[in-house]
Amino acid sequence: MLLAVVVLTAMIIWMKSQAASIGANLRQRVDLALRSGSALALALLAFTAVGREGLETVLFLFAGSTTADSSSAYWIGAGAGLAIAAGLSYVVYVGAARLPLGPFFNFTGIILIVLAAGLLVNGLKELHEIGVIFSLGPHVWDTYNVLADNSQLGRFLSTILGYDSSPYLGLVAAHLAYLALALAFFAMGRTSSDRSVRPAAVKSTSEPRRNEG
Repeated sequence: MLLAVVVLTAMIIWMKSQAASIGANLRQRVDLALRSGSALALALLAFTAVGREGLETVLFLFAGSTTADSSSAYWIGAGAGLAIAAGLSYVVYVGAARLPLGPFFNFTGIILIVLAAGLLVNGLKELHEIGVIFSLGPHVWDTYNVLADNSQLGRFLSTILGYDSSPYLGLVAAHLAYLALALAFFAMGRTSSDRSVRPAAVKSTSEPRRNEG
């Protein structure tokens, strides 16, 4: 799970760095592939564009397999999740021309940060249970009577968000620290990738004017 957190965090940072220009970059690369007349170039472009999201899906499925109550429940949940993802993908595809990709990636990035924080908590909890981490401090609170972590809803929240009805201080601190650091990095300003696209656009619009003269 901790490896999944590292990979997801790297992807979140990449998504933030590309959020402002990813739409223009993808459209530019598609235009180049279509002008070259190469079906292989267009196929490779589609593969690289969705490959990262496929890796995220694999990581979440792997993390879910470690906390599932049974194999049947795991596969039913995985199938339902993939069906919902397919439906959302169709909606995004239909409305791609009107979809602001920058805000879309910002929104999905924040969701991934919350999910990665839950994976971090679950990973540290497992390390503590097998004795790799000896102490995580005292229990901070106890909400078992309100929402037990072994109930249906509690297990769902535990898998997705790392919920624990009686968490250790170390887990709470790690969860809050990750959220604070990840959201701070994610909230940083635009990176140089956005600036690198603008000169090309200016150049392409300025050349016809010089030819007209």
